[in-house]
Amino acid sequence: MQNRLITIAVGLAAGVAGAAIFTARAPQARAPLPAVASGAPRGHEARAVPTPGPIIPPGWDRRYLERMNELEGKLQALEGRGEPTEREQEKLAHYERELSTQNARLADHDREEVDATWSSAGAERLRSAADKIGVATRAIDCRSRTCVARLRFASPEAGLAFLHSPTMSKLVVGFTSMTSTPTPPTSPGDYDLTVVLGR
Repeated sequence: MQNRLITIAVGLAAGVAGAAIFTARAPQARAPLPAVASGAPRGHEARAVPTPGPIIPPGWDRRYLERMNELEGKLQALEGRGEPTEREQEKLAHYERELSTQNARLADHDREEVDATWSSAGAERLRSAADKIGVATRAIDCRSRTCVARLRFASPEAGLAFLHSPTMSKLVVGFTSMTSTPTPPTSPGDYDLTVVLGR
């Protein structure tokens, strides 16, 4: 059996992608403050009006809103500490290089000729493996040397967890390699993870 090389070019995607998630802030509706009665006797001390809690729209997860509030506080603390350290800049630069490398791989894939027999078998193999492990596939495109699959997850965290899980190896059966660099998410919801598999 061929040795399978599973290269997960995650880099520092988990940290950088996580920071990107936290930049989206949930809107908070504010209830108007109650009016002070004009007929209140003078000389009485003004009573503090309690600050109303956020109005959570129907269908929103209260736990998610609380988590966003907590993350906002952490983000403000990070913003207040000034410029990133040299080590942090190196990590970000490394992640950006990994993203560029993945874009180059995808461009190379698009230029490949199509091997009708292998591409059909490869796509079916990927689709079957994804179904067995319960991962949704948005698109699968196999050419002559590589297959590109776009997998859909419920959240960016779920996509990252998949890359680090033993389940991921089941997707590589029949291929010699797999690479993936998670792109920064644009929302905390549905997330597409692109993987490139070698013949």
